[in-house]
Formats: sequence, C-alpha cells, structure tokens
Amino acid sequence: MTLHAFFMEEDEQGIEDAITNLSAKDGMRLKAITAPRRRREFVLSRWLVRFALSRTLGGRGWSLVGEPGHRPVGSDALGRIHREVNLSHSRGGILCTVAAESPLQLGCDLEAVRERSASSWRRISALERAHPVFSGADRQWLVEGSASQRHERLCMLWTLKEAIGKATGRGILRGGVRELEPDWRALTNVLAQVASAAHSSAANWTAVAVTGPWHVQLLRRTQHWLAVATPTPRVVKLHVVRRADLIAADV
Repeated sequence: MTLHAFFMEEDEQGIEDAITNLSAKDGMRLKAITAPRRRREFVLSRWLVRFALSRTLGGRGWSLVGEPGHRPVGSDALGRIHREVNLSHSRGGILCTVAAESPLQLGCDLEAVRERSASSWRRISALERAHPVFSGADRQWLVEGSASQRHERLCMLWTLKEAIGKATGRGILRGGVRELEPDWRALTNVLAQVASAAHSSAANWTAVAVTGPWHVQLLRRTQHWLAVATPTPRVVKLHVVRRADLIAADV
C-alpha cells in the first residue's frame, strides 16, 4: 500500500484566508499562540491536513482532533475517524503523511538543516555519558563526519528517530529510540547521494532499515530532511503542495 506524503514550503503571504477555515477548536488553540512563526505553522499545517486527508480519503471538513491518551487523529464533517495520519512542521516547511489502509503505525518528521551549537556537540561527543536519543554507535557515526557534514548527519538522524518515536506514540524523548540503530552504510550512502545531486527537486525516497524492526524512508529537500517511519516497508509518494492547490481544492 502506498503512503502519501504532502509537503509544503511556507510562502510570505498572509494567513487570514486560512484562519477562516479553522475548526472551532483549532481557532481556540490559535488564540493561545502568540509567536508569529508558530501561528503561521499552526494555521498552514491545519490547512494542509484538510487537503491531504481529502485527497487521500475523499470527504470534506477534515481536521485533527485529540483523543485522551492518543495522538491526534483525522475527523471529517461526517464524523469519520482516521488514525493513519501524522503531521510535522519545522522552520518554513510542513509535512503531512496519510495512509489509506488501517491499522498502521505511521510517523513522520520534518527538520530544517541548521548548525548546532558547540555545547550540543560536546554533549553528543561525551561518550561516557548517556544521551537520551542517540546510542554510542549513533554518536560515533555523528562525530566521524567532517565539520561540514556533522550538522547534516545530526539533522538526518534526528529526523529518522523522531519519525519512529511518533509512530510508536511515545515521542523521541520518552525512551525507546536510543536503542534503535539504523543501517549505517545506508545512511552514509544517502548522504553521498545528496552531496552529488541537486536535492532541491528530489522526489525519490531512500529506504533505511532500523533495528526494532522499523523501516524509514528519507528524503532531502532544499532546506529540510523528511522522514516517514512504518513497521513494514512501504512506498511513499511525495506530493509537493502550493497555496494555489489548497485554494483550488476548497476542502
């Protein structure tokens, strides 16, 4: 079964048109968000969720709703519930992944590539101290890269692990992902492919096996790493979405 990953890069246009389409609950949540960037991410991500669920499953009026003890699920205007949906946003990018089949553990993550502080690298390289996310082998692989490669490696590995944490429902900091180690040769090959290609228009995912077992599909876009995690291998189809697509869909 194919998974559908809907990716959108933020534009600089206003969000007023998107705010008017928020559900009542999301409108209340927006009132509590004061930071401009977070407000934009919240509003546009909910717009993308509606689009992604409608395109994959049909129906109208989709939104994310919370369930006690569970991650948010999709709900449409008729009250249908769809659990196989996941959402991530980071520094100018939004990713929504939907599986039509049920049930399926599904997690996605999106991280902007950026430099980390020297103190972050000191914590990672201090192998005598346990790290909440990375195993000793993870950390060894991270610091093996050159100075220019390390930030890329860290972002990719974090994205991979957070996608798994979201698929399990425990998140990246609640335990369990540190022991999940990927195929290091596959990760290194992914980086080599990125370095030799114009990844700004890349649309091909690379599968990486992780102990557990987990299977993660990785993709490098212009500014971000994208990851989709499932317990068994899946094909992931990328849909690059623009504001004009959301407006035209009128979902």
